[in-house]
Amino acid sequence: MKHLPTLIVTSNLDVALFRRDADWARQLRDLLQPAAMIVDSRPTPLAIPRLLGEASELSGEPEAALSQLSGALSDLETIGHRPEVTMTQLALAELLLAYPALGGMRNAGASASEHLAHTRTALASMEAVFFDERLEALSATNASRQSGAARLESVTPRELAVLRSLADGWTNQEIAARMSISKRTVDSHLSNVYVKIGVANRAEAVAFALRN
Repeated sequence: MKHLPTLIVTSNLDVALFRRDADWARQLRDLLQPAAMIVDSRPTPLAIPRLLGEASELSGEPEAALSQLSGALSDLETIGHRPEVTMTQLALAELLLAYPALGGMRNAGASASEHLAHTRTALASMEAVFFDERLEALSATNASRQSGAARLESVTPRELAVLRSLADGWTNQEIAARMSISKRTVDSHLSNVYVKIGVANRAEAVAFALRN
């Protein structure tokens, strides 16, 4: 780190992760470890803990990755940096799906389904489309591992009521009026439900509800 600026190392680590180059990512991670303690309002230092976690996962060190990503999420939520919080939640979901056994560890926090739901809601509110393909792929993986009943376990009572109303043929506006909530809240509930039950759209959600 004495010879290479943090920004350069961080940028290279981003490239290594994109290329899935584990050896390069591991080397860059080791260079960045001291910089992970930096607390700064600039985007680059705030991204470092997440990048370290992703590098640890790519290097085959899931427990280290979980510790780093969970710690990063806690700090970022305190700081209130929403974009980085969202990216970290997506990374945690990916990690928990790749290593299901981690879900039983104390520092796992939320489940993969919950992280995916939070990510989808945040991306929609920020009108961000950069991670849509990654989010949909992870949601599909998550859904394929669960039975219909298991998928519904993570759906809240309020979300379930929205889903049942949807299956009854109600529009979002009608559901909002029926439940005395805003249409935007209905939209948010449905986005969460889509992730949790592993469907891509309204028609698939209705079909799922009718089957379950």
